[in-house]
Amino acid sequence: MTEGERGTEGGADLHEERLGALLDEAETRARGDAGIDVEAFVDSHADFADELRELLPLALGLRAPLDARETERGRHGRFGPFELVIGVGASALAVGMGTVYLAHDDRLGRDVALKCLRSESANDERFLERFRREARATAQLSHENIVQLLDADEFDGTPYYTMRYVEGTTLEDWLAAAERSGEARRRRGGDSSAGSGASVLARSPAELGFADIAALVRALADAVAHAHDRGILHRDIKPANVMLDPTGRPLILDFGVCRAEGERDLTGTDFVGTLRYSAPEQLNGAADERSAVYGLGLILYELLTLRRVWRGKETSELVLAVRNEEPRRPARIDRAVPPDLETIARKAYAKLPEERYASASALARDLEAFIQGRPIAARPPSALYLVRLFAGRHRGLCATALVSLVALAALGTSYVLDVRAERTRRLAEAYSARVAAAQAALALGETSSALHHLEEAPAELTDWCWRNLRARADQALE
Repeated sequence: MTEGERGTEGGADLHEERLGALLDEAETRARGDAGIDVEAFVDSHADFADELRELLPLALGLRAPLDARETERGRHGRFGPFELVIGVGASALAVGMGTVYLAHDDRLGRDVALKCLRSESANDERFLERFRREARATAQLSHENIVQLLDADEFDGTPYYTMRYVEGTTLEDWLAAAERSGEARRRRGGDSSAGSGASVLARSPAELGFADIAALVRALADAVAHAHDRGILHRDIKPANVMLDPTGRPLILDFGVCRAEGERDLTGTDFVGTLRYSAPEQLNGAADERSAVYGLGLILYELLTLRRVWRGKETSELVLAVRNEEPRRPARIDRAVPPDLETIARKAYAKLPEERYASASALARDLEAFIQGRPIAARPPSALYLVRLFAGRHRGLCATALVSLVALAALGTSYVLDVRAERTRRLAEAYSARVAAAQAALALGETSSALHHLEEAPAELTDWCWRNLRARADQALE
């Protein structure tokens, strides 16, 4: 809009209307899962840049007035003892109930990350207690892969705490940039090596060796285990809550949805976390360390495939996917993915908690074994797991299949009347289980697994059902 247009009454009204709409949009995005990069938002609306730089910090949660001014570091403001960088070269990131700023602590003469409770949350006791709990939880943790808390207090009625300032980018932004650029998905060479030795951020995700990927997720698993050993469970493990510093070291952020042992849940809802990265049991309000392992498994999946899990699915589809679907196997997206690393990932993000690693430490040990070239403890999904997963997705079909399998078991029994009754029963049960597992594996696109179960079925009981499944598996391989 030109100055002349802005000078007219109608033009001024239109300008104010558009500015209000932009502020509303920023607040809506700030409440979303991904938050908002304030500086990027300002840059994308150049006609309103000056006004947005002045108003957004207030709109996104600071109740204290900002004494904004220009310096060589950019546009600054004040919040108690902190000088905030709210403009050129810096961003405020609004996520959930808090807003995080790059700030300078005048008392100690250092830059910090300042997190303040957003104004609309400050009058809600649930959010106040959750914010305080986040500070308490983070204060208990001292690990090289968890951002360190420095201080916690209040200013002018607004709670805040400060953390060590970390330059870098989030894992989500790093992966998203690679996906947008359309980089090749396949990595070169034997990727059990330790990589080039260069910083992770100096390379694109597609250039990482598989040992680099395993080492990155192992570091996160060690950090989750450290927190759990101290009674702290992070319930929102996802790429957006992982920061990569300039050396490529990953650091876990945002313990705002953690839960300490012995503390009641203060969220006011059953579900806690981010739907896309939540374990199935979290949809019912349950969570333990295996739920965090699930989130780590999906991070490993996205690093291996360079694809966002469940991409393109809307909320209703996401719920069904989280409950019943397994992501497409990493090796089907990139054939270079080592079988052991795929097995580790699939065990970590298994739908059933009992099929996952029992702890983040167990996951870290298997990732270390892969890096060192030693045997891993994990094994590919069991036949029982595949059948149960298939049953969750196709309850009606399974009811029909169960009737067929019962009939099949009876047929198998009559076929071997000359064999002792106990052996007959065991053979029929084994045959039925193998055929059911093969059928489930085919439905999930696991052709190799289906062929394995068919080959393991007692040969003397094979009939039309076995032959039909074998023909379907052979056709899928063509």
